[in-house]
Amino acid sequence: MSEETYHECLKCLYEYYLCPVAQRKLTYDGLMLSLTGNVVIIQGCTQNIRAALDLACQAVSAKKDKDDFYLADVDVGAVFLPQLPQLRMYSEYINQYDQVDKRLAELRTENGRFHDFLLTQEQRLSRGDRDMAFQALLITPIQRMTRYRLFFQMLVNHLEGHPFHASAVTCKQGIDKVCTYLNETKRLSDAVSRVVEVEVRFNTSLAEPGRYYIADAQMGKVTLAGNDVTPCVVFLFNNILMCFKQRKGMTPKRNISIELKDVIKVVDEERFCAVHSTPAFSVFTTQYCLTLVVASFTERTKWKELILKEVAKLNIKK
Repeated sequence: MSEETYHECLKCLYEYYLCPVAQRKLTYDGLMLSLTGNVVIIQGCTQNIRAALDLACQAVSAKKDKDDFYLADVDVGAVFLPQLPQLRMYSEYINQYDQVDKRLAELRTENGRFHDFLLTQEQRLSRGDRDMAFQALLITPIQRMTRYRLFFQMLVNHLEGHPFHASAVTCKQGIDKVCTYLNETKRLSDAVSRVVEVEVRFNTSLAEPGRYYIADAQMGKVTLAGNDVTPCVVFLFNNILMCFKQRKGMTPKRNISIELKDVIKVVDEERFCAVHSTPAFSVFTTQYCLTLVVASFTERTKWKELILKEVAKLNIKK
C-alpha cells in the first residue's frame, strides 16, 4: 500500500465514519472520541511524509528532463529519516486498539443506530479492489509499521552497492528502533490495563502510579504449620506479590500481599518437595515467609526468576 493509498484510507476512516458518528451523536463513548483524535494525529504524520517525498521528487525532476525522471533517482532513505521521530505518535492508537475493537463490537450489538450507520456506510463505500469496511480501515495504522519495515528491508537489499544504500540502511535501523519503542509501550500499556482488570475482578484496591502486571498462576499456599495447602491465585506485579485465596462459588479473597522491596530471598523448598513430591518455593521477608506450591519444576524456576528479577530492579532504584 503506497503512501497515497494509505492517506486515502485514513481520510475515508475520518470523513465517512468517525466524523459522521460524532456529528450525528450516534455515541458519546470516550474511546471513540479518543480514536478520532488519534486518527487526526496519524493523518498529520502521513501528510508530512507525503509532502517530504513530493518535494524530493520535484527537486530531482527539476534537474532532469521529464522523460528521464524515475523514482529510483530519489534517495527515499534520506527523505524518510527526518520523519521517523513522529512515527512514535502511533503509540496511543496502537495501545488503545484492542480496547477500541472490543468496544466497537459491543456498540454494534447495543446501539442500533450505530450498527445501522456502519452497515449503510460500508455498503456505500464498498469497492471491488479495496476493502473500505470500518474494521478494515481501523487496522491499517496497526499494519503500517510492519509495511515500512518490509519496504526498507527490500530497499536495503535492492540498493546494495548503490550510493543510496547507506541512507536506506540508516533508515531501516531507525524504523526498527521505532517499532521496538511501539512494541514496548504496547506491552507496558497492556500490563497497566491488566492491573485494573485484576482490581475489578477481585474487588480490591490495587491500581497505583507505576504499577503494572507481570504474571499470574493457580498455585497452592502452604499453611504456617506446613501441613495443608490452600488453593489460591497468585499475581506478580512489578512491586508487589499478591495471593488470593480460592473460595468455592465465590470471588477469591485477598489473602496476603508482599511488597517486593521487602523480599530478602526466594528459595526452593526441597524439604516440602521430598515429603509431598510437589515442587514449591518460599518468598522470605524480614517478618514473613510465603510458601507456594506450583504445577511443575519448570514453573517453579520461572516464578523464582520473575520475582528475583523485579526485586533486583527495585534494589537498583534504591
